[in-house]
Amino acid sequence: MLRPLFVALALGSAAFAPPAAALDLTGTKPLRIAVYDATRANVAATLDASDIVYSIDDDNDIQFEVETGTGTTTAWVLFDEDDSGEIWNLRFIAFLYTSDFDQDLLLQHANRINRDYWLTKVFVDTDGDLNIELNLPVENGFIPEEFMTNLYQAGIDAIVEIDGEIASAYGSADGGTEAPAVEEPADVFPASAIGRLDFGEDAFCTGSVVGPALVLTAAHCFYAEETFDRLEPTRFFSGTASGTSVAESDVADFYVPAEFDIDRFMNSSDVDRYDYALIVLAEDISPETGILPLYLPSVDEYYTLMESDGDGFQQIGYGVTGGFYPMRRGPCHITKLWDDDTYSHGCGSVQGDSGAPNLILVDGEYMIIGIESAEIEDVDIEFSDLVVSSAAFAADVDAHLGR
Repeated sequence: MLRPLFVALALGSAAFAPPAAALDLTGTKPLRIAVYDATRANVAATLDASDIVYSIDDDNDIQFEVETGTGTTTAWVLFDEDDSGEIWNLRFIAFLYTSDFDQDLLLQHANRINRDYWLTKVFVDTDGDLNIELNLPVENGFIPEEFMTNLYQAGIDAIVEIDGEIASAYGSADGGTEAPAVEEPADVFPASAIGRLDFGEDAFCTGSVVGPALVLTAAHCFYAEETFDRLEPTRFFSGTASGTSVAESDVADFYVPAEFDIDRFMNSSDVDRYDYALIVLAEDISPETGILPLYLPSVDEYYTLMESDGDGFQQIGYGVTGGFYPMRRGPCHITKLWDDDTYSHGCGSVQGDSGAPNLILVDGEYMIIGIESAEIEDVDIEFSDLVVSSAAFAADVDAHLGR
């Protein structure tokens, strides 16, 4: 499984009710959907029919266990009743143990999740744990298929996905993440040369200034996450933090390798090495931001970067904070090398980190050895993060710089 680290922000819309006079509907058709009374017994029977293991707690709510990438958590289906005792809403709720994480960063991550998700809502309780909630109104009746898809399974999926995001962002004793993310001063090099690349108002990736008016990012950022519709970059904010940037510029042009194909990228490893793109800025902001040059490690150097007790590399991206300011992870170490100029690491990445640079110090100078591409599932290393190495795109960067 391959999950790009590109973020597309789901934008909600205000509820709309047309005035009664505007309604002029014709034709009637019976809905072939069985609707039942919203009762505890009917909900339990629906779970029984799907062989779901659960229990009834002391409050007469349904309780069950959910396996995530970092362990097991408990979830409930709660029954919200009106004053007459009629059930009007089914509420799926669970929580993740996050009290040991940085609470300010956790709150910011919760705000990003609430902005990006349509139906799932999260909040941090007084104990510092992250709560996950979904609701299914049933005042007009209970539909088993709707319950199983839009509440039960949607709730399970939300728990697993958000647990993975939190583990990747902040680290987990059981999650396999080497280094939790920490805030990086945006106006200090090398972060000053790393920024948020916007694709319209709805999406962003991370990019790096690699030459005068030239930014490096990931190719899959040019495609909408769900529909794969083509997107175009609009503006780059380098070294940005809470609305203030070291420098910014509109986009004048861009280059995506002709070999990159989004369908093949999502369904195979055939074009992984082509997941990079170059952005030509309308203005040269490099005098303000600085430039991050590329470095092509030797085979021996790659193997040195695999040593768990070695210096490893650093990664800086905007995914954890939803594009508001950069976060650094490190030291990170390579977990696997492939012969198509890609490698993996176990340091963790989240959506929005696509294009984020992997950096090493060479004679005291920060240099890029690769960029973040996607989260992958590998039988040998389980969940890890795919990186396109500098060897894949160095020639194209040089060509665009006239070297």
